[in-house]
Amino acid sequence: MKKLVSMTMAMAMMAALFVACGDDGTDDETPPPAVPTIALDGGDIDQPQEITNPMSVKISVTAPGAIAGFTVTIDSPALTAEMLAKVGLATELNLVNPGSMAEALGALGFPSGEAVSGKTALTFDISALVPMIAQIYNETSDHKFILKVTDAKGKSTTKTLTCHLTGKVALAYNNDADLWANTATVTAANVPDGGSVQYRVKGAADWTDAVLVEGSKYRLAPVYETSKNAAGLDVHTIKAGTGVFAATTYEVRIAKDGQAVDSKEFATAVGDKIPNGDMSGWSKRIWIDGSNNEFPITYPNPEGMKVWDSGNNAFLEQNNGEETLFTPLCRQDETEPGTARLQARMVLGFVFAPGNMFTGDFDYSGFSGTVNFGKPYA
Repeated sequence: MKKLVSMTMAMAMMAALFVACGDDGTDDETPPPAVPTIALDGGDIDQPQEITNPMSVKISVTAPGAIAGFTVTIDSPALTAEMLAKVGLATELNLVNPGSMAEALGALGFPSGEAVSGKTALTFDISALVPMIAQIYNETSDHKFILKVTDAKGKSTTKTLTCHLTGKVALAYNNDADLWANTATVTAANVPDGGSVQYRVKGAADWTDAVLVEGSKYRLAPVYETSKNAAGLDVHTIKAGTGVFAATTYEVRIAKDGQAVDSKEFATAVGDKIPNGDMSGWSKRIWIDGSNNEFPITYPNPEGMKVWDSGNNAFLEQNNGEETLFTPLCRQDETEPGTARLQARMVLGFVFAPGNMFTGDFDYSGFSGTVNFGKPYA
């Protein structure tokens, strides 16, 4: 009898236990809302998105627990605080409490305020904003949008959308040829890895690498080669195809693997042409000595021009009407026409007369002369 009672009591206790478990309601409680989600329509938000124009950048946000906070932080070398301030925005956007930015956000088509707060799903469309980056910035770069959504339960999700801009290759001549130094510079933006900036005289066979100066500026400059002359002295000459010279058209290119990515042409100015600078014109002029004797003198100008002169040629090229008594200090080389030959000589056996030529005038008066250096010319 006692045993039967004990079994009955045990069964009653077990029943009470089951009833107690059902009374606290834990088995019937609805699962808590899921955390907010942030996804890129038609793409993977965790992967960089290449900026193109046009492009679709629509971000879907879900928050079963209702949106209580939605912020967007902009980290972009193009969309800087200064730039965004000009359109009434900042690098930190609060879409739930937009404050003074509400109007600017609306102009871009961004939801804010009541259109965000308390919602369980919405679309954040920045398809109009992202392509604008390529219009105001041209460097290869990343532009990040850090999105954080918090629900009414305090649960939050943060995602970073990275938009990558591959800068356009661009080449421009800086219009700064220095024809004394034989240099010029070009600006080459976004030279690809392994690429180079090259130049040549238009139509020439070989290209020469330009030298990076700083940033995206490259210099076209002469390369000097050194050799020895007959006297054993160093002679420095510009290597063919290098440097920039007057009255010449040049081709410049950004190249990779021997292929042009971008190219430009520019022509240098003709420059100041020195009259008879090639020494192609020679003539004679008459010098009259103190006894009114006339003597023809070698003159390094064509007939009718007075730009070049040489001192003391009169004393060294006198003749008696039949033959020249002395070789002049300045004359055209007999074996190389178009070349002025200067030669020093002894006069009267004891006076040293150096060969000379200059732009200006040497005016004779008997056995003396006056030098006037320089000539104006266009």
